[in-house]
Parts: sequence; C-alpha cells; structure tokens
Amino acid sequence: MRSKALDMFLQSPTILILMALVIVVLLLYWDIRERSASRANKKQSRHTPAAQRGIRVLFPLLGMILVAQLLGIQIGSLAVPRGLSLTLAAFGHVLFWGGILLALWARETLGHNWAHAADYQVVPGQQLVVYGPYRFSRHPIYTGLLLMFIGVELVVHSWLVIFAIPLFFFLRWQAGREEHLLLKTFGDPYSTYMQNTGCLFPRSI
Repeated sequence: MRSKALDMFLQSPTILILMALVIVVLLLYWDIRERSASRANKKQSRHTPAAQRGIRVLFPLLGMILVAQLLGIQIGSLAVPRGLSLTLAAFGHVLFWGGILLALWARETLGHNWAHAADYQVVPGQQLVVYGPYRFSRHPIYTGLLLMFIGVELVVHSWLVIFAIPLFFFLRWQAGREEHLLLKTFGDPYSTYMQNTGCLFPRSI
C-alpha cells in the first residue's frame, strides 16, 4: 500500500508540473546567463551557420518535448507493471533532480568561461577550470542534460528514453570538438587534465 501511494505521489500532476516548471526556468536561466555573462562572439563560431542554428534549436526543443510529456501529452508512453512503475519513477526522479543540480553547479562554476555549444570557441580571457564538478568530468553540463532527459522519460514511462543513446553520442561528439580547441589553447595542462578525468562521467564509472 505504501509503495502504491509513493508511486502515485512521484507521478502526481503536482510533481510533474513542478518538474515542467523547473525545465522552463532552467531554459530561461540559460538564456539570461548567456546574454549577461557570455563573452563569446557568435560570428566567430567554428560551426557552420546551419550547425549553429541546429544546436541552438536542439536543446530548447528537447526541453519543450519534456515539458509537454510532463504536462500530460502522451508521447511514446508505455504500459508498465505496477511493481516496476515505482522503481522507474524513483530512479527517474533521482536522475532528473541530480541532473538539474549538476548542470546548474557546472554552469555557475564556469562563470565567464562558458560559451554556448553553438558558439564553439574559446572565449577571450578564458581560463582552464578544473574545480567544482570539473574535478570529476570535463563536461558536467552535458552530463546533467543527459541525466535530465533520461530522468523525465523514466518518470513518464516513455520509450523515448532510447533516444538517450543518440543524444549521448551527439554530446560526446560536441565535447570532442570542444576539447580539440581547448588542447590547442591550454596545451599540456589540458592534456594532463584529460588523463585524470572522464569526458561525461568520472573515470571510475
């Protein structure tokens, strides 16, 4: 009985609406922080104009899909046995809230050293950040976004969770391109940093 009540709570409209609001606030926060703190020059992006536009659309689009699912729009929903439902919902919440906190922590740690993925450049005066969440992985913002996506799909029991696989490879590809620039900029210190940390997840995982 308690497990059923907990399952209903984790998937209650109030909780799902709260998650949707958090995603909307995160998207707004990201946009505001970029406008107020980023030193990146969009005209100097090493992505093609088409790739720039695509990447800028991708993350808000993913966010809106997640919001739609949390607000009750059935996208890829699956019938899940009651015993499994609680496990998926609980694990999904852990991933979602952990991903939110990790992305925010990493973004604030970078400060003025951050540039939008679409801008793909080393910003003026950029310093090598190896503290905070960057002690454990080189791209914790991407890790947080991936965890958020998986978390929502588990909470709403959607087969769209399989799209975490291509999302992972896209983030890994983007991270690799960024690291190419960072190696050219910071040289041996960044090479040593790469040897001691994982890309999206700590080396011990």
